[in-house]
Amino acid sequence: MTFRNGQVIWAAVKDRNGFEKNRPLVILNPNDEIEPHLPLVCAAISTRFKLPLKLTEILLPWAQHGRSVSSGLWEPCVAVLDWICQVEQADVKRIVGLLPDVAMRAIQKRLHELDSNND
Repeated sequence: MTFRNGQVIWAAVKDRNGFEKNRPLVILNPNDEIEPHLPLVCAAISTRFKLPLKLTEILLPWAQHGRSVSSGLWEPCVAVLDWICQVEQADVKRIVGLLPDVAMRAIQKRLHELDSNND
């Protein structure tokens, strides 16, 4: 598999309670930093959220049954920006889609804002 920034992938990762589960993730690595021997840095994607969204959540594009949307997501969900994990490339089960540039810009902007607030 060839990976790139913004792809939505499925892999087994531990949740906040330490339980491992297959779940969707979005790749955060810049394309020029994705090397075959290095893990992917990802944000978890979750269907569990409430409105209004937390500062650490970005609503993602979706469509019922994953049709007509490049993300491959089939129900309302968010990128959880305080749930960052590393995934070995060999552990990726499948690639299901690619987030549009506007969604990735929103994620990168929010990550920058969150990082600035922690300084």
